[in-house]
Amino acid sequence: MYSNVSTLILTGVYDTMVPTSLAETVASTLRSAQILRFRNVGHDVYAADACSRDSVAQFINNPNVKVDAPCLRAPKPFKFTIRSPNALQKS
Repeated sequence: MYSNVSTLILTGVYDTMVPTSLAETVASTLRSAQILRFRNVGHDVYAADACSRDSVAQFINNPNVKVDAPCLRAPKPFKFTIRSPNALQKS
């Protein structure tokens, strides 16, 4: 069964929790899906990359138009995100 709901999928190519291949599989089951692949980003794309936030805003403003994200074509340094301030502390 395929959904007609407009959907934006953000994926980081270094995501080990939800790999890009899985995001692509999900997108293939949605008729109106857009998938944006963020290079040099892991799982938390929204927190790690301002481009993702701009892309989400574009999508929310008009979910039936393809998101224009030229920032995805520009090379960027790798970014790590930390889920918790305590993640770096040793026990």
